[in-house]
Amino acid sequence: MNISIGTPPSQLLLSTDTGSSITWVQCKPCEDFYEQNEPLFDPKESSSYNSVHCLTPVCFKLSCENELSKYDIGYGDNGRLVKISQFAIGSGHSNGVFKDVYSNGIVGLGTGKLSLISQLGAKIDSKFSYCLVYVDIGQVTVSFNDKRIPFKSKYETNRQEGNIAIDSGTTMTFLPEEMYLDIISEVKKATNSEGFINDGHVLYGNLAQIDFLVEYDLKDKKFSFKPTNCSKNN
Repeated sequence: MNISIGTPPSQLLLSTDTGSSITWVQCKPCEDFYEQNEPLFDPKESSSYNSVHCLTPVCFKLSCENELSKYDIGYGDNGRLVKISQFAIGSGHSNGVFKDVYSNGIVGLGTGKLSLISQLGAKIDSKFSYCLVYVDIGQVTVSFNDKRIPFKSKYETNRQEGNIAIDSGTTMTFLPEEMYLDIISEVKKATNSEGFINDGHVLYGNLAQIDFLVEYDLKDKKFSFKPTNCSKNN
């Protein structure tokens, strides 16, 4: 996602992540950083840059260091330009943990107060969508003769929330062991191959979202998608 920040504007390419809320870019001075094509953003060169006090409402839940907000976060067109004043964005000064990253930072699209969607709010009716295209990584498609693999929860609750996290910033899809075994059983019938099991969270990664128009409605808490030729409609 291309954005421009600061005055005069600096154009940067950021990765999008629906699993987090903080939007940040690598900034000078940077003690630990990963390589990027564009120069690091220099706050001193921007007349509209201001540090945010840690007691400011938008950053209240972040930690505090020298009275400034501090964050520490980890990670598992037909559009129009929007100019936003007083937008809270993280200054990344220690980012060496990221490897093989080709963007200048992260656009947080989560539900927290600091996310791009929350800060835009009514301007976009708390809705956004994206469409991911295929990349040449030798992908394989497995057919199960249209057989649906149901998700069987161990617990019955009255909660209205869903049972899976949708994360555009994570490549793989993670499933409960029981559901994973059901899928493997169907794969074995077709291929007689063995697989691997790894317990973990339920997560719908971006590879499974390719060629779907994916829409998030944070106000009504709805997630929807439909098959789309994202390459054709990009």
